[in-house]
Amino acid sequence: MAKLLVHILTPEKEVLRTEATMLTCHTRDGEITILPHHVPLLSLLTDGIITVREENKERYFSAGSGYVETDGTTVRLLISHASGQDELDEKRIQEVEKEAQSLLKNYKDKKDRDHAMSMLRRATLDLKVLRRSKRRWQ
Repeated sequence: MAKLLVHILTPEKEVLRTEATMLTCHTRDGEITILPHHVPLLSLLTDGIITVREENKERYFSAGSGYVETDGTTVRLLISHASGQDELDEKRIQEVEKEAQSLLKNYKDKKDRDHAMSMLRRATLDLKVLRRSKRRWQ
């Protein structure tokens, strides 16, 4: 079976380097799935969940915006941030979510509001990743 070499990179670290049979991510035009032998592609990514299917498992990542590029054999994702399902702490995410909601209620200017919305979006994605990974193992 043909495979893709997947690289997920942020400015801080290499998040993942693996062989996979499929990768799903969110572009500005919607969700796409990349399989081996995909046509060459360069696209903008939006905040979303990245799904990487390896032999017998799926891995999920909460990801920020960036770029995806493939030549059909290798997929490179260059993104602002990424957290794998094993790195996320549900309690901490819920604390951040409450803090963001509080900031939204009491924001003083557009900058505060934008920061709170960004925190809330990221917390929501992180919780979705945790729920997907839990469902997968039950």
